[in-house]
Amino acid sequence: EVQTLALASPSLGFPPPPGPHLMMEIHSVSFAEFDIDVGNTLTHRYPHFDLPSYDGEFLGNCCLPDGGHIFPEDWVYIVLPLKGTKDQFTTDKKEEKRRKKEKKKKEAKEKEKEKDKDARGEGEEGEEGEEVEPECTLYGICYFRNVPDPTVRRGAVQMGLLLLMWQPYFEMYRPMLKSTMEKYIPENKLAKEPKDILRHLYDALCGANQSLQVSLWSENHPIQVPNIDEGEYEGASLVSLVDRFQKDTMIIWYCILLEKRVLFTGQPAAAVGNCCLAAPLLVAPITGFENIISPYVALTDLNAIMRPNYICGTTNMLFETKSDWYDAMGSFANGTVLNHCGVKLSPADRVFMKNVISGLDRGEKWVRQQFYLHTVSFLMSLEEERLRKEHRKLLSSFKSSPLYARYRATLMKAQPDQTFKRSTPVELFAKLEAAMTAEGDEATSLTPIQKTKILFEISNSLQDLQIIGEVCDADAVTIIAPLLSDANSQLRKYASLILSELAISLKGQIAIMSDDILPRVIQMIKDPMPNVVSAACQCLLKISSLYCGSHALLSRNVHLLLEEVICSQKLDLVIKARAVETILSMYSICPGAEKVDSLVTPLYKELSATKDQKYKNSILQLLDVWEEELPSIALSERTTNHIAALKAVKMIGDEKGEPDIEARTAAASYLLSDLVSHPEIVLELVDGGGVEQITDLISLEPDNGYRLQRYAYQVLSVVANSHFGRKKLIRFRVMSMALDTIGRNVTASDVLYVYHAARFLEVAVQYQDTRQRLLSQLNGVSKVCEFVIKHYRVNHLLCLPALGILRFVVLLEAGLREELREKGEVLDTLRTFALSSACRGQLRDRAWSALQLLLSSHPHHHHHDDDTPPAVACDPAAPSEPARDPAAAAAAATAASSAPTPSSRG
Repeated sequence: EVQTLALASPSLGFPPPPGPHLMMEIHSVSFAEFDIDVGNTLTHRYPHFDLPSYDGEFLGNCCLPDGGHIFPEDWVYIVLPLKGTKDQFTTDKKEEKRRKKEKKKKEAKEKEKEKDKDARGEGEEGEEGEEVEPECTLYGICYFRNVPDPTVRRGAVQMGLLLLMWQPYFEMYRPMLKSTMEKYIPENKLAKEPKDILRHLYDALCGANQSLQVSLWSENHPIQVPNIDEGEYEGASLVSLVDRFQKDTMIIWYCILLEKRVLFTGQPAAAVGNCCLAAPLLVAPITGFENIISPYVALTDLNAIMRPNYICGTTNMLFETKSDWYDAMGSFANGTVLNHCGVKLSPADRVFMKNVISGLDRGEKWVRQQFYLHTVSFLMSLEEERLRKEHRKLLSSFKSSPLYARYRATLMKAQPDQTFKRSTPVELFAKLEAAMTAEGDEATSLTPIQKTKILFEISNSLQDLQIIGEVCDADAVTIIAPLLSDANSQLRKYASLILSELAISLKGQIAIMSDDILPRVIQMIKDPMPNVVSAACQCLLKISSLYCGSHALLSRNVHLLLEEVICSQKLDLVIKARAVETILSMYSICPGAEKVDSLVTPLYKELSATKDQKYKNSILQLLDVWEEELPSIALSERTTNHIAALKAVKMIGDEKGEPDIEARTAAASYLLSDLVSHPEIVLELVDGGGVEQITDLISLEPDNGYRLQRYAYQVLSVVANSHFGRKKLIRFRVMSMALDTIGRNVTASDVLYVYHAARFLEVAVQYQDTRQRLLSQLNGVSKVCEFVIKHYRVNHLLCLPALGILRFVVLLEAGLREELREKGEVLDTLRTFALSSACRGQLRDRAWSALQLLLSSHPHHHHHDDDTPPAVACDPAAPSEPARDPAAAAAAATAASSAPTPSSRG
């Protein structure tokens, strides 16, 4: 079944069916505008049309997304299921006349049939086998513009150019829509009427069917008609979806198969819409989602989310507060997926997602293939009744679902167009191992050319994670390792490339870290062949993502060898960038490691010499981790727009009025989601005055849920991960503000606001500069202890970040433990909480681990005969509480033996 579907699927890299797809039927083009008296509406359409289920107000609301005033431009995707044939919704006048004539003829025939039935005495029942009117789908893409204009009441003109079409070509027409909109916006408006502009665009697009280029506004736009499978949408990026939600992407996989209500919330509309269009790719080859996808839902029309199952997107943050509107919600602001379906990821799910995330740089095609094969593997296990434990729990009834029935029907139709038998990668590795073992035996040994051929085949066959996992289990890393130092340059080249492929998986990374293999990989950095050096840097970059990997690399002084790579004049930018990223990863995970002073000056030189922005960002982040002074950072348009949106005010005529709280809330939410996806813009934000602006948001008048203030503290939690940002946080007394916030009386409306203030402090306390400020000048420990004692009985979940603060203080300030024990404040707080009914789950782990750390060097608490924690054993009044479980003990041991990785995500 896997082979049959793989051969039949163009998306996996096999040849598509012969013949180009020239079906580029255009339905219509329209202008949408906002009128403060009328609202959003389609002001002009060409050709004129009416869709029974979707009026001009509905389409106008789709074209002008909520929160659009934040962005100068945006794109909205629209999917409109229609009941009936395409002919019924044509906009061609001649075709419309023909259709009316056909309808009259059909009605006349129906009358004749009714007469015949009456003459024969037949009842009103219809004939058997009568055809049900088929459904069709209309697709739309709207180019949205937000043009500042002080002469209008809202301070800007919002407009959209909507293209409706019969194929989901969401990327191909973008250049034409942009160039047409430029002719329509106020400052460039042509003398032509809007309908003349639309007619010109419509005729140009319709004329592209034969020429494969669009001649528009004196420009020629070449187009390439995409070849997409059923249920796919042009331009949908699964890489972007996975990159945004990381391991939580698997929650979406489960929820789609369970036919739940999946909602994506965030901004901009283009990114939200992409998540909706890409989500079905997670469960390919299962299809059948066309009628439940709505890439954009406006608050004015909630029909799309009233269905029993859907995949929808919205830019209105109000949807996040309506938990009864969704079963699973992918929040851009947090980069996480919240679900009410009881879906929890298993260790196998987490390993699969870690491996996929590790290989994101391999591109869209590869990522799609991993989920395709993962889903097919599940379907085969379902058929053979050998489901994994987590699948049995959640998906055991999937066989009775309509999705499975459709999959089976598709499978029966799929016919492989070729049959062949190739050696599997495991077999190739076995053949290579046998040949290497038999070195010197002319009968069984292989020549270098034959070995190179096998390595080439292996390299081409390592296309998915399942295969990579299988060859790692077959000890592939050990087999390939001796070739890394072979005298033959081609053998070294292909061996190193294969090793970099295996390093995508967690199994491969762990295998490479063995004492026999890691020194060989490190030695590859000095290889005279750039390809080998590049592969070595790739392997080391993957290994550095593991805590034990970073420690192993630092202990072997790999950072000093990578310094030579960065300073080399012979190696290209890709290799240097990998070297910098590897060092950055090592020091981000192990911030206490001694920096490479000799590399600082070369990094400054690289920074001034390169024009590659990604390389610059990596260097800036590394210098920031090392707490070096940063040069002035040029602000990108993206960051400039973010900061400007945080300053939004209401317009009163031509005058600026009071702050626009709703606009600033939307801007803060979008900034947060952007920082989660692109942490490299943090330094730009700090240098551009973003910290000052975000701090000001906290003091503004809150709405009922303190949304603006919550988002502000979440953004500041991300900023606190940078040294440059922490300097600003100290300067503007942000930690003092946060301590005041957690000291307030908590109500139902501001509980999340207080939680995120405490969470910000938990991130800040992980770094020495902000931790010392908290301990020495702000009396922070006492205030946190008061916070825990105040809330552990009622709002015990508020104590989660507070206990984290105390744990990090005890862990990272070993010299203060004796003083903290003597004062008794922290000890009494932790003991009180540990003995309460609230102490369970993560709260228990944090409380017990902090207690163990605090008492670990105390002479009276070294030995106990049972599992009872020291704090309980020494308290004769302790109530009967369950003994601490192994998970909590492991958490404490881990905390005691290793420094944490500061993070604001999750």
